[in-house]
Amino acid sequence: MLNLLDPLAGLEQKDSTFDPKTATDNQLVFIKLPSGSVTTGSPVTELGHDADEIQSPGLVREFYLSTFELKQIQWRYLTDAFNEPWKSVQPRAVVGTETSVFADRMPAFGISWQALNSAVDARNLVFLTNGATHRIGIPTSAEWQYAARYKSVDKTTPYSWGTDESVVVVSEFAVVRETAGTVRGPRLVGGRKANPAGLFDMHGNVWEWTKTPDSANLTYILQGGSWNDNLLSARVANVQHQLPDVGYATAGVRLTLIP
Repeated sequence: MLNLLDPLAGLEQKDSTFDPKTATDNQLVFIKLPSGSVTTGSPVTELGHDADEIQSPGLVREFYLSTFELKQIQWRYLTDAFNEPWKSVQPRAVVGTETSVFADRMPAFGISWQALNSAVDARNLVFLTNGATHRIGIPTSAEWQYAARYKSVDKTTPYSWGTDESVVVVSEFAVVRETAGTVRGPRLVGGRKANPAGLFDMHGNVWEWTKTPDSANLTYILQGGSWNDNLLSARVANVQHQLPDVGYATAGVRLTLIP
């Protein structure tokens, strides 16, 4: 667990009985994911399969991934400023006039990849200046897909929970178009069940930036879908490519920890 308000504080380790929802808003809770093999992409028989989802085997090293998407209050702590990009996203019609989406424990959204990367670099410089050895980061697309399917019986399933696409099951885990109802905008971070690895909101709510660029280094990959996308868009293998200098109305982030 990492304290965003105290750069001098060390990392605090919790045992398996710890409930991450009891952490305060200035604390980021991470789950340790061991090294392992990963197959990114999806089989051509998967419903919704896209041409850019060619299956590719690989390996990921041990890493720590945040249990939750970054909250709005945590973004302000991270940037040391009253910085609220979610209030100036365009097109405004995507979020609508729902003021309920502007709240401390809602996911931070409207953040560009460049702003995110700059905030991460600045905070890591603070850690370094104060003698800390740990850093925070942005996951790769492979790490994200590995985490989403970690502890799944089949490591190539379209969703963290398996293959069930019924509204009853999906609504337990994900805020997507089929389960979001009539209210526009994301929902409270951690408001649904965690996946088998203990990670919340891996599907839906807000897209999550990764640090993986396209082959031309022009765009970066986002994963997980959002409240404004259908379930097929929230599949583990589905990726979205977006420009790094634009803050998208449905895009947020889940951070990594390098201890």
